[in-house]
Amino acid sequence: MPINELLSILRKEHDSHKAWIQVLDLCMDENPSDLWKQLPSVNLIEDIASAKAWLEAQLPTTNAPTLVYLGLDTLNMEGGQGSNIEIGWRYGDTKQNTTDWIYADLTYGDSFLIAGLSDIYDVYSRPEWDQDFSFADYVLFLAYSGIVLSGAFKDLKRPNSSLFAWGFHDGDVFPLCRIDGVKVDILC
Repeated sequence: MPINELLSILRKEHDSHKAWIQVLDLCMDENPSDLWKQLPSVNLIEDIASAKAWLEAQLPTTNAPTLVYLGLDTLNMEGGQGSNIEIGWRYGDTKQNTTDWIYADLTYGDSFLIAGLSDIYDVYSRPEWDQDFSFADYVLFLAYSGIVLSGAFKDLKRPNSSLFAWGFHDGDVFPLCRIDGVKVDILC
């Protein structure tokens, strides 16, 4: 899996559309196939706006430094009617770059559906993708969610310092972003 390359795209490319194109190019380079051309167009603007509204509604309003876990869930999308990301938080040191804190007691909010992820999944879960499914499920899910969430963070105002980690429920989790007042640093 080209994890380091993927994280580098998310960290360095601040234009969401360009980042998505780079991810698709990375997929084609790492796992050449005509199947990548079957993926649907995505509406990053709508997905980012929806994610920002969800984050604003879910995150606690507090002055305490907040650690926020965003867990990806590929199994409960229910054809676009379910969810694919959960949110949990606790208070603590937001200057760290580790994710060990996600295993402590978290307070959970309402789960959310990034619609574009569901649309993408509907394509790469077809039988012709069987050989490439694991690669697509990991790379596309992590990349698209990272792009959407990073885009949502750009305009997210927090009254406190917040550290966000994201990744697969019961799998790989990475530091994604730190917001200190209005300054946003993409960490991955």
